[in-house]
Amino acid sequence: MARLYPLFSSSKGNSSFIGTEKGGILIDCGVSFRRLCTALEVNHIPLSAVQGVFITHEHSDHIAGLAMLTKKTGMPVYGQKRTLQRLCDGNKIAVNSPVIDMTGKTISCGGSEVSCFNTPHDAIQSCGYRIHTSDDKYCAVCTDLGHVTQEVDEALTGCRMVLIEANYDDYMLRTGPYPLYLKERILSVNGHLSNDDCAVQVGRL
Repeated sequence: MARLYPLFSSSKGNSSFIGTEKGGILIDCGVSFRRLCTALEVNHIPLSAVQGVFITHEHSDHIAGLAMLTKKTGMPVYGQKRTLQRLCDGNKIAVNSPVIDMTGKTISCGGSEVSCFNTPHDAIQSCGYRIHTSDDKYCAVCTDLGHVTQEVDEALTGCRMVLIEANYDDYMLRTGPYPLYLKERILSVNGHLSNDDCAVQVGRL
């Protein structure tokens, strides 16, 4: 039975594994290769089980370990066209790794069928992923979004499990010590999702 493993989730790094110890996929690689391998080992998942890495967007807490992961393994990297181009231009993907644009497509990888959907975030082309596992279950990874669009809502509908952002308490953020520019970025429609807005969306699932 396929499972969703949220290995890392914070501004210090994000990465999730979906699958089994025999095969699966990675969503983002925002930590070092060593930390990733340790987290997989703790969950009894061999690195060889990871058959592809799917990138949501180019911010460092989602791709910090990508260059070393691809250099060490040569595994394919999936994502939307503009994000992949930005990563290639910045030498974040080793030349030995295939790069696959999956915009508007459904891709078979690691025993699952994977499609992407756009998320409103201050990145070049941010997205989330909807995964149909080999045991006929649906799940989704939907992080880093400023608000829930109709496209996001439709992608999450019918999922048995969703990894979704719940980033801040509105009152604490507005009255807290962050500088104004950072508060405005987080609160933006292309920033991050508040705890309250996340709760509303979860209630719809």
